[in-house]
Amino acid sequence: MKLNKLIYLLIFIPLVISCKKEYHFNVNQITETDINGTLIGNVNINDWKLHKFSDATDFDKTIFNKFEQSQSNFRFSNFNANCTLPDTFSLLAYPNPIIGSDCSLFFKMNTSSNFYIQYGIVILTDKFGNIIRTSGSPNSSIWEEKTNVLTKRDFIYYDIFVTTDSCLFYTKGNVIGCEF
Repeated sequence: MKLNKLIYLLIFIPLVISCKKEYHFNVNQITETDINGTLIGNVNINDWKLHKFSDATDFDKTIFNKFEQSQSNFRFSNFNANCTLPDTFSLLAYPNPIIGSDCSLFFKMNTSSNFYIQYGIVILTDKFGNIIRTSGSPNSSIWEEKTNVLTKRDFIYYDIFVTTDSCLFYTKGNVIGCEF
């Protein structure tokens, strides 16, 4: 009888561990927002600020290099990485943590009237800098990002903006992904 229980545990425990989603962030590492975009708790002062590309941290540079290596015709060096930041920029990501079964994160962006985005690049990474996926960024002030919860639960969302005057900027934020 004890042997049967032991066999059951040896099968059951790895099964439970292998099905566990990856949890990397806790609430004090994100900016908490509700489904309407209202701040409801912790504010991570590093989240969702616009940065000059030249001001990237070593961690961010590693992400950007990985992205560039995966592209055959794209080079960040073709753009100006040290342009003046616009007077106005705010980005709100909500809800965070993501709730609901559709795993949607919504964004509202407000920028100066002279900040013209030609196109953008979205990069999702895990906390360790491994790229989960990349895509184009919508050229809009309001958009939705759906993320496959089965890939990674928590992620860092990067948005790189290329402006019409060939300047590079980026923003990023930590996101606790949705959970069923």
